[in-house]
This record gives sequence, C-alpha cells and structure tokens, in this order.
Amino acid sequence: MNRFILFSIFLVLFSFQLGYAQTMDSVMTRLLNGNRRFMNQMAIHPNDDRNTILKTSKSQRPFAIVHTCSDSRVSPELIFDQGIGDLFVTRVAGNVMGDGGLGSMEYAVEHLGVRFILILGHTKCGAVTATISGQKPAGHISWLTDKILPSYQRTKEMQGDIIDLTVIENVRHSMSEVMRDSALLDSALRNQIIIAGAVYHIEDGSIQIVVPPQLLTK
Repeated sequence: MNRFILFSIFLVLFSFQLGYAQTMDSVMTRLLNGNRRFMNQMAIHPNDDRNTILKTSKSQRPFAIVHTCSDSRVSPELIFDQGIGDLFVTRVAGNVMGDGGLGSMEYAVEHLGVRFILILGHTKCGAVTATISGQKPAGHISWLTDKILPSYQRTKEMQGDIIDLTVIENVRHSMSEVMRDSALLDSALRNQIIIAGAVYHIEDGSIQIVVPPQLLTK
C-alpha cells in the first residue's frame, strides 16, 4: 500500500513538472514564432481589431511578461508579432531591474495570472555602452550605469565584443534579481513561474535565447 501511494505521488509530481515543461515550450515557441514572422515580413498583427479592444476593456489576460529596454527600436509587441492584451511589458533603459519592474511583475503574476517572464536585452544598447565608457553620467542616468556595472566587471576580461558580452551578462543579472525577489519566492505560485533570458538583435530583427526557460524556485 505504501509503495502504491509513493508511486501515485511520483506520478502526480512528474505530471506536474511535465505540464510546466510543456508550458515553457509553448510560450517560448509562441514568442519565437511571432519573431520569425516579424523577421520574414509576414506579421499577422493578431488581436488589434475592434473586438479585441472591447474584450480587453473588461479584463486583461496576457500570456507573458517581457521586461526590456526603453530603446525605441525594441518594441515587444512588434518584434514578437503580438497584439493588445497579449504581453505585459515593463521597460527601462538597459533593461535593468528596480522596484518598479519587480513590483509590476509581482502584480502581473498575482493579479493577472501571468506565469512566464522574459528578460530581453538588445545589441548596441546605449546604456551598456555608456557604462563601458567609464565616464560617470550626470543625473539619474548614473543609476542605470551603476546597475549595469557589475555585468561589465564580470565580462571585461573576456574575449569577444565587450558590448555584446555585457548585454548578455546584464540579462543574466536582471534575471538573478527577479529570482531573488522575496515576494515572488515566498508566493505559493513560485513553482509555477517560468523565467528566461534573450537578446534582440537590432541589426536583423532576430531573437537569441541566452538563458533557456526555467522554473523560478528557491
């Protein structure tokens, strides 16, 4: 009897993990398929009609959170070929993470039911370039470069394009801040939240996955 119970528990847990593995694949595939359409100039511009406007005026149910840079060349709804109500987007120069970004994600997870988070950097990022220059910028820009500086310090001795390397490391750094967020980690939903990291190449419109989807766990 005990063996049967243990085996049943194992099957439930295995099915749970398998279900979320499929969710990881399906959400990431949906984003990548949209990006492929965008790249090939075959965008279908879903959910941008009058019916969608009326439907989402009552409630919203985005399928993914995208945290990215404020750069005018990086528009998640366009580069992933998504429409109104599909993506919950948070943006700040350098796609760095702060209280505003974390609070927005917590809201989307808790109140909108979003379970997938994508941290999206991009090539030729001005905030990363400013950080690498070594000059202390004036005003609040210094907050941005201070957030990116640890990523540059970890990559400056590596071989390769220092801006590209720092962009990727900065995505990982922002992901690590989300993965340390106590509100998300203490949430009963923590084992249902998936996070991934990617870089958008502004030269050709493509998406590069730099950190595959993984469950957010303690």
